[in-house]
Amino acid sequence: MKSLFFSFALLVSSFSSLFALENSSSVLATESVTLSNGIRVTLPSGTQVMFDVAYTLDGKNLYPGQSIPLRVKFDVEVDGKVLISAGSMGTAMITRLEKPKSFGKSGLIEISPISVTAIDGQQVMVSGMPFTIEGAGGGKTKAVAASIGAAALTGGVGLIAGAFVKGKNASINAGTILMANTVSNAKIELNKEN
Repeated sequence: MKSLFFSFALLVSSFSSLFALENSSSVLATESVTLSNGIRVTLPSGTQVMFDVAYTLDGKNLYPGQSIPLRVKFDVEVDGKVLISAGSMGTAMITRLEKPKSFGKSGLIEISPISVTAIDGQQVMVSGMPFTIEGAGGGKTKAVAASIGAAALTGGVGLIAGAFVKGKNASINAGTILMANTVSNAKIELNKEN
C-alpha cells in the first residue's frame, strides 16, 4: 500500500512539475527583467519577421550555400518595445540552385531565411518557407519549335537543334518579400535609449 501511495505521489509531483514548466514558458514569452543599464525582454519563439531581399540575385553569379543579405521590412515589437528594427540586416542561404540547360530548361534559385540581427546586435535564428523562382519562361517552347521546324526541313536530323536552345537564368529582384519566424525564445537587451 505504501508503494502504491508513493507511486501516486511521484506521479502527481511529475504532473505538477510539467504543468509548472508549461506555465513558466508562457510567462517567459513576455517577461521583462530590469538591468542596471536597461532591460532584457524575451522575443518569443514563433515571432514573425518580414524581410526583403537587399539586392537583385542573378543565378549565373550564385552558388549553393552562399549567404544572401536581407533587410527587415518592419519593426518587430514586444510589449511596445522594438526588439528588431526595420532596416536591420538578416541572412538567407541559397538552398538550391540549378543552372539553365539545353532544350530550354530554365534555371532555378531557392533561398531560405536563417537569421536576423536584433537591436542589441545578437543574431536570432529564424526559419521560414523557402522562396523558389525559375528563370523566365519561353525557352522550352522555343527549343521544341526549333526542333520540330528543323526536323521538318531536314527529315528528322534537325531534332538536334533544340539542344542549342538554352534556358534562362533565374533571378530574384531586390525588394522581394520573405517571411520567417523566430526559432526559439531570445533574450534581447535594451539600453535606456531604446
